Amino acid sequence: MAEDIPVRQHQDALFRQIEAYVPIRGRPIPIRPPLKEAFYRFPRHAFVSGYRRPGINWGEPVMSGDPGFLAGAYENRPLMYVDESGRTLEASSSEPAFIFHLAELLDVRPGQRVLEIGCGTGWLVALLSHLVGPEGHVTGVEINPHLHAQAARNLSAQSVTNATVLAGDGFGVCKNQSFDRLIMTASAFHLPHRLLTILESGGKAVIPIRNRGLAEEAHLLERVDDRLEARVTRLCKFVPMTGSSATGASVIHIDDDPVLNRLRSVPLSRTEMTFGQDNPGDMLRHALPLTACLSKTTPTFRAYALGPYGRGGLDIAVFGDPDSYGFGLADEARGSAAVWHKGIVSAYGTPHCASDLAEKVQRWIEAGRPSGFAFGLTITAGDAAPPEDHMMGVYREDRGDLAFWWYIRPPEQRI
Repeated sequence: MAEDIPVRQHQDALFRQIEAYVPIRGRPIPIRPPLKEAFYRFPRHAFVSGYRRPGINWGEPVMSGDPGFLAGAYENRPLMYVDESGRTLEASSSEPAFIFHLAELLDVRPGQRVLEIGCGTGWLVALLSHLVGPEGHVTGVEINPHLHAQAARNLSAQSVTNATVLAGDGFGVCKNQSFDRLIMTASAFHLPHRLLTILESGGKAVIPIRNRGLAEEAHLLERVDDRLEARVTRLCKFVPMTGSSATGASVIHIDDDPVLNRLRSVPLSRTEMTFGQDNPGDMLRHALPLTACLSKTTPTFRAYALGPYGRGGLDIAVFGDPDSYGFGLADEARGSAAVWHKGIVSAYGTPHCASDLAEKVQRWIEAGRPSGFAFGLTITAGDAAPPEDHMMGVYREDRGDLAFWWYIRPPEQRI
């Protein structure tokens, strides 16, 4: 039985997958010896007391001591945390191979000060504490009291002395501190102005950014003067951040769009847009790269949750069930909207948005169907001047007090 296999064999099997990891887009990165040492020093199962395997159809909770617990803890997949009663928490222990890839991108060095926001039960905090060594320090922040308490117990049990876990809401807990490295392990739509100053000059951050829609990218950002510049981009999918950096307007319910509400009665027309697929689930998967582009370049773009299932649930935000997700354009000035759902575009009001959507899809296809991986990003204060060093065109997106400047990287810069 799997439970009879020693922990070391489970670790070896998982680490082979970590070493062999290749991102969906971009280059693989070798795992350095210090991170490998940290992996074996801090076993994953010691930081997870119970979990569910994520999916549209949730499995039963698996608690420490249950048959299969150890084998599941060393699968290369995210594990949704559960409390003592088996209730699923909106937080996860992320897929190990991807997290190790991001940790290598972050390039943590001895003596550095590192911040993890959304530290869960503390596994990544422990791994990073090994990388910074006795002269460095890692601070973890966790908003969920249950997970924060577990993280504190876990780090104490593992004799980690150069790390601290704080209870609270993200950036607000560390108001007067600065760090050499920062990693967030949940995705955010809104980010605070504090993001521009929390890193030392030249400091690096890995931040999963949720767009309007389901597409997400994790960006390796470097502080340059008073702005952040994306050096590397990776496609990703994380659970959404809670608290002040919650996802905000990434997906709205279709009944809550005031433009569409004023126009929607009988559709003006219906046309097919299947992305060359017969199955709606496949259509959605092939459409997501398009939505990643439109969310950055088209202010009229909308991402919609449909039906009661799409109201406030974790599944629609994370998994994109094709029955409960749609997207389109809504232009109040033109009295026009177009909504794509399961291969059909429904036009409302005037036909402008339907025509505009069809034109944008064609241009996207001609450009090689670029995903979010093709985009670079500069983050500045909202009142800052646009960056001058991007020659391929810049698209501004206002997010609270910050301005996101998206630009399409030349193919040779997509690493």
